[in-house]
Amino acid sequence: MLIVEDLMLLMLDDETGAIAGAGTLHYSLGGAVLVELALDGRIETDGGRPGLNGPKVIAAGDGPLSDPLLQSAYEKVAERPQRVQPLLLAIGGGRAVLVDGESPDARTAAVIALLSSSGTLPALRTPLAWSAKVRERAKELENGSWGAAAVNTAVTRTAAAIAASSAAVSVAVITAVT
Repeated sequence: MLIVEDLMLLMLDDETGAIAGAGTLHYSLGGAVLVELALDGRIETDGGRPGLNGPKVIAAGDGPLSDPLLQSAYEKVAERPQRVQPLLLAIGGGRAVLVDGESPDARTAAVIALLSSSGTLPALRTPLAWSAKVRERAKELENGSWGAAAVNTAVTRTAAAIAASSAAVSVAVITAVT
């Protein structure tokens, strides 16, 4: 597992699912990705004065990274030397696929499709700026995923089974009372 995945799991409350530090989540997640890249020797600071937005971060090493999240973050750093503070938000806060319609990698598309098909996307914390545009984009990704279709079918069947059993119980209770 990546550091960012460990961090996210540790930040989730086991009982409520609430995220500790939700207000700074994007910075925390972005920082975890940058730390992972630094530990892998793929980024470093320029050694200059840090300034208000922290030190400048530059790409180091070469070759592709095995994880798409790390590769994407590395490419963002490799574009040009940047201060760490803006990088934290750029790496940890992107919801560009849903909000801006950017093309997702296969893993991101699958996660969004599964969240959409399960009906849990609107309940995410920190809240997504939920709109018709975001819902349509999520449904577009959902419709292109066989896994999401399977989840959607299972959710629909479960809801139908619950409705049917509730109706049967209601009929049985009414019949028994009358």
